[in-house]
Amino acid sequence: MMRTLRTGVTFGLLLTASACASHPSGSANAGGPSTSSGGNVTGQSTSAASSGILPMPTAGPPTEPNQARPHSEAVNLRPIKWTKYEAGPGAQLQVHYTVGGLSQCNLLGRVDVVETATAVTVTVQVGQAPGADCGGVQPNIAASYVTTVTLRQPLGTRTVADGAS
Repeated sequence: MMRTLRTGVTFGLLLTASACASHPSGSANAGGPSTSSGGNVTGQSTSAASSGILPMPTAGPPTEPNQARPHSEAVNLRPIKWTKYEAGPGAQLQVHYTVGGLSQCNLLGRVDVVETATAVTVTVQVGQAPGADCGGVQPNIAASYVTTVTLRQPLGTRTVADGAS
């Protein structure tokens, strides 16, 4: 009995050793990536998806804000503070804002603009989609948006104020 057990264990160790020796990095992970001394993944196998190894990401998170257009169906509108503005070409003004929670609970409803000869006041109004369940705890996820409004005349030297302040 002991001789049979010893033979089985020896055979198993030989199989493991031969599998390790057949891979260039010396590990049994023949289908996965190998790492160079710098820590970068090299030699990504085409069988990475089938082996359960995910490929390395090629890009970081998005750096541009989402484009937002007013939704006329948004209900329960409320003013929110915007974070910055940029004068666009001609009479366009881009307004940036950030909201958190479920997207259907923070739809852009409208942007109110009041213009005078010396100032422009912009009020961003967000609301929720009709029938959306926005009560209770919302996920702690923020999203950045930009919306473009067209002024009656180019911004020029006029100041810009936040109507939600």
